[in-house]
Amino acid sequence: NLALVDLKLPGGMDGMQIVSQIRKLAEETRVVMFSGHGTIEKAVEVMRLGACDYLPKPFSVNELRIAVNRALDQQRLNIQLGGLKNIKALYRGSILLSSVMELNRILDLILRLACEIVKADSGSLMLIDEKTNELTIRAVIGIPADVAQTVRIKVGERIAGWVALSGEELLLVDSLDNDPRFNHLESRTKIKSSL
Repeated sequence: NLALVDLKLPGGMDGMQIVSQIRKLAEETRVVMFSGHGTIEKAVEVMRLGACDYLPKPFSVNELRIAVNRALDQQRLNIQLGGLKNIKALYRGSILLSSVMELNRILDLILRLACEIVKADSGSLMLIDEKTNELTIRAVIGIPADVAQTVRIKVGERIAGWVALSGEELLLVDSLDNDPRFNHLESRTKIKSSL
């Protein structure tokens, strides 16, 4: 998942060639480059090749730790965003299935597949009740059914209501405190990310 590559390698090997090969063979792998002989131009070139970070030597253990954590965070976000694209494809497929399957079975199937793709422990799928202009949970995994049945969120309120109103995808990672749209809401510490 992560490669730490020196620009100058023993035996005349070139770290930039290694980065290029990694990008071809394992696109999801994050690469952090470092060198004691680099220039700004080299750093820019390395980043263009696909490295996610560049550290000039000498660097501290803390600088390396920060670069590694940043690279792995980027990788996690890319995986989650890839999952979001899969969920959109599932949604389009569900439209086709809706003509031959009962709606609740389709919603359960979509949610099960979406949770599997993004490796989620729990999830819910909400639809708008057009009579009340509220979101209600129509499929659920890992949430007590009696709790799910009582949830009603007005369109435009809270996070799910904002998504329904705006029509935009949303990926939230960690706390709501850093997002001005939702920092007034109470964070749920057990939820690490949401889409």
